[in-house]
Amino acid sequence: MNITNVILSSDEKYAQHLGVTICSLMENNRNQYFDIYIIDGGMSENTKSNLSLLKGRYGFGLVYLQPDPSLFKNAYLSDYLTEAAYYRILLGDLLPPNITNVLYLDSDMIIMSDISELFTTQFDENIICAISDPGIVNFRHLSISEKKNYFNSGFLYVDLKKWRDEDIGHKCIDFINTNREKIILHDQDVLNYVLNGRWKHITPSFNVMTHFYDGLGDDVFTPKEISRAIQDPLILHFNTAVKPWHRLCNHPRKRDYKRYLAMTPWYNYKAPMPTLAEFIKFYYYSLFSQDTRIKIRKRILEPLGFKKRCTKDYELK
Repeated sequence: MNITNVILSSDEKYAQHLGVTICSLMENNRNQYFDIYIIDGGMSENTKSNLSLLKGRYGFGLVYLQPDPSLFKNAYLSDYLTEAAYYRILLGDLLPPNITNVLYLDSDMIIMSDISELFTTQFDENIICAISDPGIVNFRHLSISEKKNYFNSGFLYVDLKKWRDEDIGHKCIDFINTNREKIILHDQDVLNYVLNGRWKHITPSFNVMTHFYDGLGDDVFTPKEISRAIQDPLILHFNTAVKPWHRLCNHPRKRDYKRYLAMTPWYNYKAPMPTLAEFIKFYYYSLFSQDTRIKIRKRILEPLGFKKRCTKDYELK
């Protein structure tokens, strides 16, 4: 039996969305057997019971991995992101040594189709396969020369042998400890610095970020790639501040999240009415580009005494 290994990371706050991601993966890949590894950032026993219900329905392997949060005591954090955002860096240490390839997925993703073609991809001399992030603004401080050479860390297909042989996890931790001032987008900046020039570009259909629906990407991808990704996404990634579980979300594929949510033990979830603060956050992100938000932070917020945060300041929880 061929087993496909997938790893995700979650704390209790994202447990429901983790369940939706797993459910969508299983619904659309019924001809594959998966071992699912979850880096446990503090999930409740009730959450684990719900995930066991999904395991019983689909028959996948389920293993919880326990990270060491102290490794990230010097990591750059923010109000909405804890050490759990960095746990993917540890996948080479946490996974069993006999696993040579693994797919890492963020927990705000929906798998829309059969993704078996991914697992025939050759790494060549690269350590990971990934997709450029069309929404990125700051990347040159990481010694990256072009926007297209900065990847989104929500989807990582990893050659674990090369990852371990080149000690990528420990190089990332070393960068966190010695270059904290360079980190804006948390683990994503760290991984891009360490893996600069060591990753393979694959079709953006495997990580169709919200940026595509916002009209971004023509400076990174071809019109054909963008059109295919939008019309026939293999994996949707709700990677911006407003998520499909928020009432204010106007993402055109919001219903896809709700469709798979209805198949999980969290089927009765109802999005709460937004607070005034959430309205402000929503319009803040709607009105200002990432570049403008960075300028607001540097020229207004920080001089007024606000702590330095990432470019996703005030993101909805």
